[in-house]
Amino acid sequence: MRRFHFQLEKVLDYKNQILDNLVGEEAAIMAKIREEEGILTGLDKEYEDCCKILNEKQKNGMDAMSMHIYENYLDILGFRIRNARQDLELLQEEMKRQQLLEAKKESTSLEKLKERRLEEYQIGFQKQMEKEIEEYISNNRKTLVRI
Repeated sequence: MRRFHFQLEKVLDYKNQILDNLVGEEAAIMAKIREEEGILTGLDKEYEDCCKILNEKQKNGMDAMSMHIYENYLDILGFRIRNARQDLELLQEEMKRQQLLEAKKESTSLEKLKERRLEEYQIGFQKQMEKEIEEYISNNRKTLVRI
């Protein structure tokens, strides 16, 4: 009997390759997310520090021009923080979890089909071997009976 050959092996390999690519893309996106979270944390800290300095200077008395500069800087920091949060949200949305799950599902379904076909092949192979053994035994009995 000939060797087992899964006809959809190339499709399975292709699906696994797509899955590997999606996993790589997900890792790159996760790295970008971590980087963006670091930027956001830094901006938040800078905003808090600037607010503390402004409050301290206001207690001690400061001129209007300096206060205006601090307020403008805080506005700019607030804008940058909002942008960083939006970028972070976009990156998180970009995560291709659904595509990754779909690719896993397709790959898994092909793997199950391959296992089923292999099992069918093994059952057929086992039946063929049993048939050959029976033929061998019956042929040996015929030769023993003749003797």
